[in-house]
Amino acid sequence: MDLNTIPEANSFTWPEHGSALQPSKRLMVGTLIGQANTAGKSIGSPGANYQWDLSRIDKIISFRAHDMVIAVEVGLTLDKLKTLVEDEHLWLPLDTPRGDDPLLANYLAHDHSLSWLSHHHGTLHDWVMGLTAVDHNGHEVHSGALVLKNVAGYQLAPLYIGARMALGPVLEVSFRLLPMPTPVTLVHWKADHPSTLMAACQHITQQCYPSGRSDPWEGFRITRLDNQWSMDGWTLYPSDLVKEWTDKIEGLEDEILTELKVPPREKHVGNQRPELLIQLRPTQVAGLLDTLHSLNMDLTCYPKAGAILLGPIALTDMEVLQREVLKPIAAKDGRVKVMTTEGAMDILNATTASAESAIMARVKSILDPEGVFGPLPEIP
Repeated sequence: MDLNTIPEANSFTWPEHGSALQPSKRLMVGTLIGQANTAGKSIGSPGANYQWDLSRIDKIISFRAHDMVIAVEVGLTLDKLKTLVEDEHLWLPLDTPRGDDPLLANYLAHDHSLSWLSHHHGTLHDWVMGLTAVDHNGHEVHSGALVLKNVAGYQLAPLYIGARMALGPVLEVSFRLLPMPTPVTLVHWKADHPSTLMAACQHITQQCYPSGRSDPWEGFRITRLDNQWSMDGWTLYPSDLVKEWTDKIEGLEDEILTELKVPPREKHVGNQRPELLIQLRPTQVAGLLDTLHSLNMDLTCYPKAGAILLGPIALTDMEVLQREVLKPIAAKDGRVKVMTTEGAMDILNATTASAESAIMARVKSILDPEGVFGPLPEIP
């Protein structure tokens, strides 16, 4: 539902349940929340009567390039934000595992910031300096500031990240930035088995830092797509030096080195739609990749993060997946998260989220006592 004017309390007609409300001004967000509170409606979380479409709230609030900080409204897309800061020779080390281009509003709400960059640079929580959200009364609330060292007030930003708008919509967010790392060398390897690719990554790490105290890879991932294992990574080391290292590695079927003037962005080839996120200790990744190799399933793996995105998954493969993968992970205190609602998936976990759920429920009762933002999403 497109909203160009501020709706009047007495004349506003609510659309059908499940519709997305698209305000053209941020003032309308507070007005709609106030009216929803009065009318007993809910807007926000997946279980609410309505969802937000904040794509038209897309202004640049502040960009202080010399201080390496930027504040924008959440209607901007992630790619547009990254292009904006790269034009000033700055860099925001965030990406998405699907290689898509989400609105910042959705990026914050779902926290899909796990990517090859999180291997070295962390995830969304590490780069958000502050944000502005709207409370259950329709009033804006602020957390954080445009300074790196800020200890004033409560830091509420981590609560909103990944809450799926169940605590209220975020309208504005500020990020800290880095100088542009250039030039960079992009590496693409292919092999018959994931162990070859992991060994190659470790070999280069040992060549650079024999003590193991650092890592030359700014980011990397291992993928299996269409029966082919490959590794994509990038480093700040020059391509000729990387070439010397790769010449000593056996088992690589194909290798491509590309020197770039800007850091690469994560992109996936083909229609790879991950359905499960498996989280486990990094030391367990190699063993699980061996198992998945025998099951012949497509995946994207971030070894240092201990994360594997698995899918698409045929329902006929679910029984084998449960027996060979999910049950062993549950037994070792791993965690499995459903990334899509397509298909019936009975996820088994040894760990429970009762303590985490109780904390979030308490936060929800304080920030949204009337339930105007809908129910909390289930914590997998």
